[in-house]
Amino acid sequence: MASSKNARKAQSPKGIARIDSELECKGEIERMLKNSQTKVIMPALALGVLRTYSANRKQVFSDSEIRFSYESAVRSLKTHLGHDVHIGAKYEDAYGMRMSRYGFFRSVGHLRYELAKRFADCAEQLVSWIPDRIKQHIHSRIGVIPELVDSKVRLRIAEDVSKFMKLIGEQMNLNATSFEIVSFALIKIHLEKF
Repeated sequence: MASSKNARKAQSPKGIARIDSELECKGEIERMLKNSQTKVIMPALALGVLRTYSANRKQVFSDSEIRFSYESAVRSLKTHLGHDVHIGAKYEDAYGMRMSRYGFFRSVGHLRYELAKRFADCAEQLVSWIPDRIKQHIHSRIGVIPELVDSKVRLRIAEDVSKFMKLIGEQMNLNATSFEIVSFALIKIHLEKF
C-alpha cells in the first residue's frame, strides 16, 4: 500500500490526472456493460470510435462514420470472441445521442458528435482494454452458451448425465437470458438424438 502511494506521489500532476481520467472512462465503459440488456452495443460502439480516433485523431464524427466504426468493431469483436452471441445489433442513428449519457459524445449538429476529450486522451489504453473486458462480461453473463453452437460439443457435454445436469443448473442460474438459451439448446440436443 505504501509503495503505491509513493509511486503516485512520484508521478506528475498531469500523470495522475491522466490515470484518474482513464479510470473514469473505464467506469463509464463498465456502466455501458451493466446497462447492456441483450447485446453489448454501446461498448462496441465506443471501441469502434476510439479505434477510428486513434488512427486519424479526428474528434467530430458524422452518423455514417459512427456506423462504419461500430460495424468494424462488431466484426473484430466476433473474431476476438470466436462467436457472435451477445455482440452487435443493427445500427441505429440514435446510438450517437445515447452515448452522450456516458459523457462519450457531445452533439455538435444534426447527427454529428464530438468525442469527449477524456475519452480521446485515453483512446489507446481503452482500445487495448475494451475487447477483453467485453469478453469477460459476456462470459459472466452467458457462460458456455457460445460453445453450444457446435453440435459435437453439445453431444460431448450430454454424454455424462451428472456433469450435464450440473452444467445446465449453473448456466440457468446465470440470468433469464441464459435460461431461455439453455432451454432452446436442450431441445436442440434432444431433437438431434432422433
